[in-house]
Amino acid sequence: MKRRIFVSIAVALLLCITALTVGATNEPFVVEPDAARGAISVSGTIAAQKSNAMFILRFIDANGTEIFADYTKTKRKGSEVVFEFDKIYLPKTLPNGEYKIEISGPDLPQPLTMDYTYSDPFKVLAALRAVADATQSDSKSVGATLSANGADYAITLGIDISEYSKFSDKAKEAFETIVKTAEYDIPAGEEDTTQNERELNKLKSALKKATASALFVMADDKNDVASWLERFYFDTAPKQDESRDESVLGPDPDANLCVKNEDEDFLKLFNDTKTDDDFVNRFIKAEGNYTIEQIKKMIDEMTLLSIICEKTDSEALSVLEEYPEYFEEIDWNAYDELTSSEEVEALDEFAGESYESCEAAAETFNEIVDSILSGGGSSGGGGGGSSGGGGSSNKKGSNIAISGALFEQTDTDEVKGVFTDLEQAAWAKDAILYLHSNGIVNGRANGSFAPNDNVTRAEFIKMVISAMSINTQGSGNEFSDVKANDWFAPYVAAAYKNGLVNGDANGCFNPNEKITRQDMVTILFRATGAKASESMTLEFSDADTISEYARSAVAYFSSSGIVNGMGDGSFGARANATRAQTATILYKLMTA
Repeated sequence: MKRRIFVSIAVALLLCITALTVGATNEPFVVEPDAARGAISVSGTIAAQKSNAMFILRFIDANGTEIFADYTKTKRKGSEVVFEFDKIYLPKTLPNGEYKIEISGPDLPQPLTMDYTYSDPFKVLAALRAVADATQSDSKSVGATLSANGADYAITLGIDISEYSKFSDKAKEAFETIVKTAEYDIPAGEEDTTQNERELNKLKSALKKATASALFVMADDKNDVASWLERFYFDTAPKQDESRDESVLGPDPDANLCVKNEDEDFLKLFNDTKTDDDFVNRFIKAEGNYTIEQIKKMIDEMTLLSIICEKTDSEALSVLEEYPEYFEEIDWNAYDELTSSEEVEALDEFAGESYESCEAAAETFNEIVDSILSGGGSSGGGGGGSSGGGGSSNKKGSNIAISGALFEQTDTDEVKGVFTDLEQAAWAKDAILYLHSNGIVNGRANGSFAPNDNVTRAEFIKMVISAMSINTQGSGNEFSDVKANDWFAPYVAAAYKNGLVNGDANGCFNPNEKITRQDMVTILFRATGAKASESMTLEFSDADTISEYARSAVAYFSSSGIVNGMGDGSFGARANATRAQTATILYKLMTA
């Protein structure tokens, strides 16, 4: 869209009305420009008992030299005492630069000061013309134009362009796209100074939004994401903070990046999710020339999709239900046909996965529901991991043995066509098919098993409890982050009751965290009630990285041939366990 920028000398002294605290009275004094006449007006209010006091105004340059001075007497207006200087006409020979306005008087505990930037009217005019030309040109860069001549144009217009030189090529492209598609209109007419100021402020706002878009593209680690959110995405009402770009994120709802800033529930979701790995990774991977409106929507979608991936099943269902505008494709009529247990099964499969978009999440949700309704059962689930193991158990082990006698041995040839991707982990094929035939693990909606995917704490606990046939009835829940209606709640409760897991220092189970190899082995060690002898040693090259609480468990299972290393002689204690690894260990225990 073509923009029209008409400039005049009237914008020479572009100054917003500025307030400064007066002594301890918190009363402001203001400087109002009269750009058409090359003058300023200065006035203010003070907390004083008497009027008719002499106040002195001094206009000082950066070296402390007084350029000119003026005086006035205070007057009473109602219950207040005010001062107002006559209009002050600035010298026509005044050089560009930074100045200071100082006001002193008998009722002021110390002089009041305010910084003042002056730009020559003709330089302002030249700068605005240059920027106008660049914004309407396909070949000229606005950023380069502002940075030209030692950045004189940017300084003259009062625009901070210092970050532009640090932008990547993609960031500069994003910056230019935003600036050149923004609408602002500086009209002709030297008398209409208010309109001139308002329209030039729109230009400044466009430049700041362009900077936000450029830095959004450049974010490539967790710190960058946190800095960008702190600077540009208000999760509460904007604060008067110089580190934040108020023209981008100010009180105007149309300029505030937080689309749902009126929705307190959404803000809570955002604050709980903005540091999660899934959210940060989505933020970092975002590439393109995004408008501010597109960024707003993307952050909302990042928040919702990260909840589905990182949080509990019930929280995943809540975002689907409470924000239907993002998941319009979901067939709720089909979901309502599920029984309660089938709903748990569907959510078990749906949650904990990373989806490319809200549309993709809705599509997968429908596929899972349709599969269950058609009699195919859940298309996924299973797999699993628990990050539970830190520290030693404060309960006695239950000595519950995992025994293959609990299950009927099934010929794997009968089920070998169940999954489409077992060749990715051929070494684990028999284990996976055995566990699947006995209802311990399931596959994905697309017919795959995803053997190399990681396992969560909740998934792993369900596998272990199912493999041991532990009764899940009547167990109380001891963890603050496990709700009664969570699909994994009875399994976690049973695991706690039997001494398999403990909470962390905050009393949390952390069901959606990925389980590490050492924690997986520790939980199984507690489940079997095994004891490691002194002759069982750790022969791994990275033995010193194995936590103290897990060393006996790793020594026992490695010596027994249940657990192997990573192929390079290491154990990989802190690596996340995969679905194939978990299935293989359970299989060995169940068929031993």
